[in-house]
Amino acid sequence: MTLTETRPEAVAVPATAGPKSLVPTRGPATWLTTADSATIGRLFIGTSMLFALGALGLGGLAAVERVAPADAFLSNAALRLLSLGIVGLAFMVVVPLWTGVAIAIVPLQVGARTVAFPRAAALSFWGWLGGAGLIIGSYAGHGGPDGTSPNSVGLFIVGLGLLAVSLVIASISVATTVLTLRVPGMYLDRVPFFAWAAMVTAIGMVLTLPVLVGALIYYYVDHRYGGGALPDGSLLQGISWSFRQPTTLLIALPVLGFAGDVTPVFARTRVAIPSAVYGAIGLCLVLGYGAWVLDVLIPSVRSDFLFQVVSVAAVLPVLMVLGMVGHTLRLGKPKFGTPLIAAVTSLLLLLGGTVISALVGIEPLNLVGTAAEQAQTDAMLLASLVAAVGALTYWAPKLWGRLLPNAATSGLVVLGFLGVGLAAGANLMLGWVGDQPAWASVFDDKRDYTGVLNVLVAAGYWLVLLMVLSFGLLLLKIVVSKSEAVADDPWEGHTLEWATTSPPPPGNFATPLEVVHSDRPVLDRREALS
Repeated sequence: MTLTETRPEAVAVPATAGPKSLVPTRGPATWLTTADSATIGRLFIGTSMLFALGALGLGGLAAVERVAPADAFLSNAALRLLSLGIVGLAFMVVVPLWTGVAIAIVPLQVGARTVAFPRAAALSFWGWLGGAGLIIGSYAGHGGPDGTSPNSVGLFIVGLGLLAVSLVIASISVATTVLTLRVPGMYLDRVPFFAWAAMVTAIGMVLTLPVLVGALIYYYVDHRYGGGALPDGSLLQGISWSFRQPTTLLIALPVLGFAGDVTPVFARTRVAIPSAVYGAIGLCLVLGYGAWVLDVLIPSVRSDFLFQVVSVAAVLPVLMVLGMVGHTLRLGKPKFGTPLIAAVTSLLLLLGGTVISALVGIEPLNLVGTAAEQAQTDAMLLASLVAAVGALTYWAPKLWGRLLPNAATSGLVVLGFLGVGLAAGANLMLGWVGDQPAWASVFDDKRDYTGVLNVLVAAGYWLVLLMVLSFGLLLLKIVVSKSEAVADDPWEGHTLEWATTSPPPPGNFATPLEVVHSDRPVLDRREALS
């Protein structure tokens, strides 16, 4: 049964265990054939966290390389490893990590038995992993976007194309789940904020990534047959729009939905104006569509008035959600925990990233092409990792049936906050007063402060790496421990994922779901019983 905006009758909907394809599978041997949305989501999450360690480490090494270029230890591989770090951070870490969270959590939030097209979602993971493997293999063969081996450069283009197509398939699965598998009574203006953000992000990816695939096909033909379309043979410049403003706003969009769902739970109240949050998330789709900023083909596009307007306007949706968070906390009786701390700190970092975006968009400042652009990307992507720690802590009962320690995870969020601030702040200064180019592999500058700032960039990346590594080890320890499973609703949540067991049974819900009458059905039931 599929639902759109047709008003359903007020009847209960049975939630049965469903077919065998919905039964959760266990062990590595069954990962290849699983169609369980929670398992697919965990595969995305776990693998992207492993890739995060490599991407963050490479980002830190590249910054150290710029401190003393005369004593460079990466030599000619510096630019290739730097590009692997930034491409990996965007498409092998942040986007798939939040995609995995969405595949696992969105069906629970909308009352579905599983994600739409579960086998396609499973295929998307293995296609994404295969594309990531081809990318890493291309670098190992002296490839990448600026590699020295023509065959390996071609392999990089194919790998990135496969990775992008796979993420499109996963996005279609997530968007279709929200659009067609909602429980009766859950109209689009009653969808939880994270599910709404996941759907909007998925639509944005479906609109954006095919443009990247088309560009890659064009670049492959150019690379193969020597058309000379890319200035100086710079493939990295040709794809940089996909991880640079304004596209970073779309990549970081799930953070807004996570903050919207978590804040009222910890404030122990309702959101006063939910339409403002829905509107802010929708606005991100408009402002975050960056496929038109193809400056490698249209060099003047980033000096156009439209680019300047979009860069400045990117501040608005983050400010709107931050205003909702502050207003909700003021009206309620807040209790502090890792999810709330992660939501607030990541929103502050996103606000900083959008402010940098506005500065880059102001043409007289001459920040386009400088390290200030790298600062904007750092702030948006690394803030998404800080928020992910909070999201995985919040939904750990549904993902793994365990509750993570609040003190330890809160400390890791603060550590990540400091790391992002160091990396983004130092890169902003390098672009503002040091004239360092964006994503430079070598920057031979005799001024002492540029070396100090690059050391701070490296320290920031490695603090975020320490956050991810420590969180992953803590999560692994908790999951494999023999401790008792957590309560079904340890946070006293508001949305439907907290109406089932932790972890959920096959088919997600073992008892019939009632027709929902608001965006907070679990809170409605709790208030009715009190």
